[in-house]
Amino acid sequence: MKRFLLVLVLLVLFVVAFDIHPFPFSIQEDIRGSALIFLLVIVIYFLIRGYLSQRNRGFSPERVVFDEHEVIRHLPDGSVEKIRWDEIDCVSIVTTDTGPWAEDAFWILENAARTKGCMIGNGAEGFEMLLERLQSLVGFRDDQVIEAMGCTSNSRFVVWERTA
Repeated sequence: MKRFLLVLVLLVLFVVAFDIHPFPFSIQEDIRGSALIFLLVIVIYFLIRGYLSQRNRGFSPERVVFDEHEVIRHLPDGSVEKIRWDEIDCVSIVTTDTGPWAEDAFWILENAARTKGCMIGNGAEGFEMLLERLQSLVGFRDDQVIEAMGCTSNSRFVVWERTA
C-alpha cells in the first residue's frame, strides 16, 4: 500500500511538474515550478538512499559456516545458532516487505517440530557456499527460490522438505 501511494504521489507530481494535460484546466506556473522542485528533491533523495544501501548491502554483520555435520550462524552480538544436517527437516525462505533498503529474505533451516533451527539472512557472509550445499539436497526446489527472490511481500516459500 505504501508503494502504491508513493507511486501515485510521484505520478501526480510528474503530471503537475511537466504540465501534462489530462485535466481540462491549466496549472499555474508557480505551482508547476514548486512541483518540479519537489519532484527533483524526491528523486535525488531516493537515488542517494538507493546508492548508500547498495554500497552497504554487501556488509552483513552475520556470518554462516558449515561442515559435513552442522550449520552455524554467528550473530553480531556473539551469539550462535546451529543445527545439525541430520536434524534439518525443512528449508524455507521467508520474505518481507522491507526491501530493498533492508534485508528482506531469510533462509530458515529447522527441525520438524520447529523447535530448533537457524535463520540466515540472504546477505550473510558465507551464504553463497551454503546455498550451493542446500541446492545439492535431493528434492530441492529452485523454482521456489526464484519465486521467493521475486517476492516483495511477507511470504514463506518451502524449498526443501525431508521425505520419509
